[in-house]
Amino acid sequence: MTGVPAPVTRIEEHDPEFLNDLAATAADAFAPGALEVKHKFLLAMALDAQANHPGGVKSFARRARDAGATEREIVEVLRVVFYLGGMQALVVGANALES
Repeated sequence: MTGVPAPVTRIEEHDPEFLNDLAATAADAFAPGALEVKHKFLLAMALDAQANHPGGVKSFARRARDAGATEREIVEVLRVVFYLGGMQALVVGANALES
């Protein structure tokens, strides 16, 4: 299911309607709007860095790149993450620079 973390897809067997609603919410959150899509993915990457989710950081960084974000933009987001979240957020955020 697109936009839903892989482990969450296990819910489909037990509650497919909920999983469909979740996927629709994810699609809506990252749809083009007032914010460019790449900025939405960069924001999600920053939040995952702050929340200590290295896998999410890598995934959102990849999606940000696919939407047109540059390495420089990713690094600038990591600067903001470090300022607000300290070293732990920077260590997790550095996962964005792995291919």
